[in-house]
Amino acid sequence: MDARETAKEIARRMTRYYVRKTMAKYYTVWSTYPLLGLLLFMLVHGINFEVFFVLIPYITFTGLTFSKLFQTLARAEDFERKNSSRRWRIFFFLIFLVLILIILFSYSLNYSLYLVSSGIYMFLVDMGVLMTVRGQTRFYDLIAVLTFSIADIGSTIFPYLFTPLFLVFSIAWIFAGYLSFLEVTDDV
Repeated sequence: MDARETAKEIARRMTRYYVRKTMAKYYTVWSTYPLLGLLLFMLVHGINFEVFFVLIPYITFTGLTFSKLFQTLARAEDFERKNSSRRWRIFFFLIFLVLILIILFSYSLNYSLYLVSSGIYMFLVDMGVLMTVRGQTRFYDLIAVLTFSIADIGSTIFPYLFTPLFLVFSIAWIFAGYLSFLEVTDDV
């Protein structure tokens, strides 16, 4: 193997490491949201805007983390694509826009629009996770995506299942974050 191939292999391993480390942080941080949301729900005895304000640091963390990840991936030769960063910016803008629609529709009387916007949000998050780990998808990535989808759809259609579904979501995402961190530490 010549020096160029060796350098490419090192770059591939480093980007795989960085993607997995980022996903570990993402899973671990977002696994705390349902717990914090449930705590606020119990404190204020109902869902108010306070629960949605908790989302602001999570969304900020996600945006900063993934923008840094995609900048790193853009530097790697294997991941460099024309207009790749532009597509990701549009993708995250769509997620943010749909999230705002969910918040607005949840306080209006238009339940069908709330369901549609919630479904679109779920689809965008699932696709974002799967596109990020493309080529190195693990079973716990699929568990994380599946539990997020079930929790989102289930709690939207059956609000009385909100607490148990999001506790399962939280446990699954803690599990995915833990295994991602283990994978990162095993590769070092």
